[in-house]
Order: sequence, then structure tokens, then C-alpha cells
Amino acid sequence: MGATLVADSFVSIAAIAGLLILRMSIKRSSRMPWIAQRYSFAISILVAMLASRVLFWTTGYALFVVINVIAAALIPLAMLILCEGLMRRHAHRLLKIGIVAGVAFFTLFAPFAPLFDDPALWQGLLAFQIGSIILIGVWVIGRDRSDLTVAENRIIDRLAWSLLLIIPFAITDFRSALIDSPVRLSGVAILFLCWLSLSVDRLRTNTFHILGNFALIAVSVGVAVGAISFLAELTLPQSIQAAAIILCTGLLLQVFTEARSLQREGERATLLSYIAHSSPQSHIEFLTGLQDHPLVSGALILEEADLADFGAGLKTHLQTKRIIRAGDRTDLKDELLDEELAWLFERYGATHAMLASEDPLRIVLLSLPSIANAPGAELELAVVQRLSHIMSKAEAV
Repeated sequence: MGATLVADSFVSIAAIAGLLILRMSIKRSSRMPWIAQRYSFAISILVAMLASRVLFWTTGYALFVVINVIAAALIPLAMLILCEGLMRRHAHRLLKIGIVAGVAFFTLFAPFAPLFDDPALWQGLLAFQIGSIILIGVWVIGRDRSDLTVAENRIIDRLAWSLLLIIPFAITDFRSALIDSPVRLSGVAILFLCWLSLSVDRLRTNTFHILGNFALIAVSVGVAVGAISFLAELTLPQSIQAAAIILCTGLLLQVFTEARSLQREGERATLLSYIAHSSPQSHIEFLTGLQDHPLVSGALILEEADLADFGAGLKTHLQTKRIIRAGDRTDLKDELLDEELAWLFERYGATHAMLASEDPLRIVLLSLPSIANAPGAELELAVVQRLSHIMSKAEAV
């Protein structure tokens, strides 16, 4: 297996992994339901294109060439459908007809592609892709912004930045006498697109901040590869291949980190969503519903009788602090109280103890190891505790 094949395959597989992470993140998110299916369609097309070409490189089966041509031809159509969903409007009829006609032509010709070793096919496919992307970009840039909200315009603008990378990087996928890149770089643009797409939900994150981070990663990779090339005496093509592999690895890790961060934020937000949408008839019903919530599933409600084995100091401390974390010291130099707190958390396998009501005394033990150190989790628990305390006070009146 040659160095070019290894580099091309690595970049493509990394892009596939990034696309699959993006798809899972979109399915979990409920903030973009109107474009989730369109996003999934575009992702499926890109995955099919990348996977088919890797399979062809490694197996040589002509069937994968047919799949690759069809998937590559469908990319402009998938982008058009996605942009229509984002802007909630139809594209110009001529643009639609032109793209559909191009897709139809290459789809019909795809079964015959393995029979011809003619670069004209791939040059025509490249021209179709680039021309379609430019026309779609012009349509997106020239849209009427007044019909969309500020947030929607920011989402579209943020994703439009990916076009700056897609066009020049996609050209490297079509090797010819004029273009003979050591590695196909479209995977880099796809990973950057995944990063931008995941940042759509972070409207407070400035687009230039993301671009700056990407530039910093690229510069760091360049410096590292320069040092490696000097030590290993790599040729220029080998250095470019090494840079592409390292850059894709960094971008894939960034995509994974962004997706995990969004997942944690979504889980924390659902706790507030429970508060906003629940309509309990009693205090105990509110706590029981909280037990069934996925984020705090298994929460244990302890009544005053359940705390009979503990001293009065523990109850007083709970009433003072309202929320206690496992491992926190009381700062009262009371070793017995510290031991009782440690035993309480160890006995029930909890990370947090929350005072639910004072009369009757009722506490809730929760196990939140995944978000115990998250800055938003403590505030949300405080909101839950405050609401629970108010409800118990209201019932006592």
C-alpha cells in the first residue's frame, strides 16, 4: 500500500467519522427539527461518496466507481435541498432545473464509467460540482435577510464560510496533469464543515473565533510537520501527506469534543425543561417526576424517618446549605458530622444531597457523576431545590 493511498484513505475515513458524529449530534438535538432530515440526506450522500472511493481504492471493484459517480453528482442537489431548508424558500427554477439535469446525466452515465478511462468524465463532474456550488453560494449570499431572524441569518452565514474551503479542496480530489496533489483534501473541508455545523447551536460563538482556531491548528500542524520533515528527511509530497493526516486528526478530535459538549449542554438543559413543562399537583408528585427524568434517574427521596440513624447536626447542616456535594467539608471542624456526610453519600452511592422540604423533612439524593463538575449543573440543581422548597412551603400553609 503506497503512501498516497494511505494518506487519501486516512483523510476520507476521518471525514466519514466526522460526518457520523455530526449525524448523531443532529438526531439528538431538537433545536433544528426543520432541517434535520435535509442534513441527514446531505450527510448520507457525502458518506457514500467517501466510503465508495476508499472501497474502490482498496478492492478495485468497478461497482464502487458507479456508486462514487452517483454520490458525487448528488452532492450539489443535497446542498441545494439543505440551503432551501435553512432559508425556508425555494431556489430559482433555472437553478433547480440545471442541478437536477446534471444529476440525471451523471447518474445515467455512471454505470458506464468503469468502461472508460477518460479524464473528461471526472473533469465534467468537477465542473458540475464547482459551478453548482458557486451558483448556490451566490443565491445564498444574495438572499433577502429581512425574511429571516437574526439567529437564522447567523446560522446560514456561518455555514457559508465552509464554501471557502470546499471549492479549492474539492479540486484536489480530481487528479490530472495540471492538478496532481499528493493527497485528496476534500476530507479536510468536510471536517471543517462538521465543526461549523456543530457550532450552529452556539450562536454566541463568533465565526471568526472558529476560523481563528482553525488557522491556529493549521499553523501548529505546519510547524510540527516542518520539524518532523527536517528530522526524517521527508520529501515535499510526504510532508504534505503527513500534514493532512495530522490536520484531519486534530479536526476530528475537535468535532468529537464539540459534539460531546453539546450533548452535555442538552442534558443539563432538559432538567430546566422538566421544570418548565411539568405541572405536578403536589410536592411529592414533583419529586417523583424528577425521579423519572433521564438526567437524574434513580434519584432517592428520603423522609425524616429514613434519617433516624443520623444526628441532628446533619439535618441542621442540610437545612443551612440546601445542596451538598460529596467530598465537601463542613468547615465546622465537626469530625462526626463529616463522617456522617461521607457515610450518607457512600451508603446511597450519591454525589449530591438536596433539601426538598423542611416540614416534613425530606431530602433527595442524586448521582450525577457525568456533570458533577459542570458549571451549569449546580445552578440548575439550585433552581430545582428552590422550586421544591417553595412548593413544600405552599402545601404547609
